[in-house]
Amino acid sequence: MNIKTEEIKETMVVPSKEGLSVSLDVSILYRLAPELASDIYKRVGEGYREIAIVPQFRSVCRGVTVNYEAKALYTSSREEIALKIFTDLEAMLKERGIILERVLLRAITLPPTVSQAIEQKLKAEQEAEQMKFILEKEKKEAERKIIEAEGIAKAQEIIAQRLTDRYLTWRFMEKIEAFGKGQNNSIILLPYDQKILPLIQVPGEREEKK
Repeated sequence: MNIKTEEIKETMVVPSKEGLSVSLDVSILYRLAPELASDIYKRVGEGYREIAIVPQFRSVCRGVTVNYEAKALYTSSREEIALKIFTDLEAMLKERGIILERVLLRAITLPPTVSQAIEQKLKAEQEAEQMKFILEKEKKEAERKIIEAEGIAKAQEIIAQRLTDRYLTWRFMEKIEAFGKGQNNSIILLPYDQKILPLIQVPGEREEKK
């Protein structure tokens, strides 16, 4: 009687909650409890694998998947399903002196029409989430622009209140002085009191040297 870890692989057709037939590719790792190996041999014999393990394995898998919809089998509930199979099967095998080590769900295959429908539904859900993200982003951008516009309007209001004829004259003279220090002839055109001032030409340094 082998007491080392062994594997049983099964590809079985199991039912879903909706009554659909699903192909389940699953395996288990198990070993005999050394102290009970002789009892298993006496009660079951060398064919204990096919007599005591495989039928229970198949029965538990069908009993678990029937409680889940096809979408759950196909997506995020696979780990939960594997854990449920392990828990139910472990209790059954333990009575026989067999230690269950692990349940591995390798693949779940749905009927083509069902898998396509699920994929389309998942795609639609992802697109809806993406659109929700985009709308939220646009909303925040609109709020930012409103705040920015309010800030600009407030700033303009403050500037308008502080502008005086003396201030505008001083800025005008400051520009003339700045351009006059340049190397090229400069032309300045500034609005003042809602009128356009005459063109003023300021000689540059090169002209002065001549």
